[in-house]
Amino acid sequence: MNLKHRKNAFVQLGQTMGVLAANDEWPGFGSGLTQEEYADIQQKINRHIHTNGWFTPDNIKKALHAWSLALTKENLDQWLLPYFPTGDEQPDAAPKNIGIICAGNIPLVGFHDVLCVLLCGHRALIKMSTADNVLLPEMLKILVKLAPEMEQQFEIMADRLAGYDAVIATGSNNTSRYFHYYFKDVPHIIRKSRTSVAVLTGNET
Repeated sequence: MNLKHRKNAFVQLGQTMGVLAANDEWPGFGSGLTQEEYADIQQKINRHIHTNGWFTPDNIKKALHAWSLALTKENLDQWLLPYFPTGDEQPDAAPKNIGIICAGNIPLVGFHDVLCVLLCGHRALIKMSTADNVLLPEMLKILVKLAPEMEQQFEIMADRLAGYDAVIATGSNNTSRYFHYYFKDVPHIIRKSRTSVAVLTGNET
């Protein structure tokens, strides 16, 4: 698959994510899914709210809706232009195996890392968080349905992460120290904890 085909696959996935966010009932063939597939995914989303207290139905649908807005041809073209000015890969770009260790604090938090790896033509080795191990695999299943060639571009690792050329890992300050030591011999991006402050005025809903 070249870059154009990969972008098209994610654009189609974004359209399906928008349908999943907007509808509880099967909207028809425009969703890219059969009625049975659509019902199965909606049931898994509904069950997923019981595995993570932060994953309310509204938060899950908000994540799906946000990605549906981001995954348009115009947005992807604009985002990728500085990296692929000719509109496709450089001929000497050799695909690599990129390990991705996902966080699990918000719905689909690991999707951006997977998107980056797959769009660049690399292979993603994905280690899911136990707190968010439903939504991303389901979206990747849809991606494969829309573009069967994508099936060879990723693997969800059931056991220890292995066979990687580089790593993107997200975790706490404690786990980041472990990640820095464990992945010190390969190129890596390691994210630590983030802290935010909110001012509450009393007018919140």
